[in-house]
Amino acid sequence: MVKVKVCGLTNPADYRRVSALGVDFTGFVFYPPSPRYVSPRVVRRILGRRKERKARAVGVFVNERPEVVRQVFRYCRLDIVQLHGEESIQYCRELGLPCWKVFRVGPGAGVPPGFWEYPCEAFLLDRFDPGRRGGTGIRIDPDIARRAIDDGRRVILAGGISPANIEEICRLRPYGVDVNSGVESAPGSKDPVLIEALLTRIRKIDVSKET
Repeated sequence: MVKVKVCGLTNPADYRRVSALGVDFTGFVFYPPSPRYVSPRVVRRILGRRKERKARAVGVFVNERPEVVRQVFRYCRLDIVQLHGEESIQYCRELGLPCWKVFRVGPGAGVPPGFWEYPCEAFLLDRFDPGRRGGTGIRIDPDIARRAIDDGRRVILAGGISPANIEEICRLRPYGVDVNSGVESAPGSKDPVLIEALLTRIRKIDVSKET
């Protein structure tokens, strides 16, 4: 089944609701300019002990110093780091942590050649926006996504994903989807009704593939 990550969580109540719905990953943004920024201290309190979690915790960083990423990873007891900046292959190798690398793609611009050389668990494709690092609500070109997925890599799709278009997204057969603004009532405030609707549609799609 297509994996689901709900990103931009900012408070314990949303985290508990999202976890109870059965998502695979929960995301926390450690990038101060973001309207969904949350401090490591708050995230540590939200997540609690790793063995009690139902979903893997992902920390989102943008061009952060490796030592800071490692410190936050340990302090918050994260499972994965998501690199949303211009981090190099060498950066990822030296970081020494389970990671996802984000590539922001725009109209007519695909995934950079050699992206598979990054030592990452997965690659996340998001829509390029010159003023924002994610949470844009704008979808990427499906042809770009399809080419990356057909290359055989573990690809997660982000950008403007909601219950209204999740069936079309799933037809591309990505490893997972990363939802944020498409399941919010306000920036940083998640709507459990929208998340449940999205999960229900994904599960129905996967059941239909198996029958």
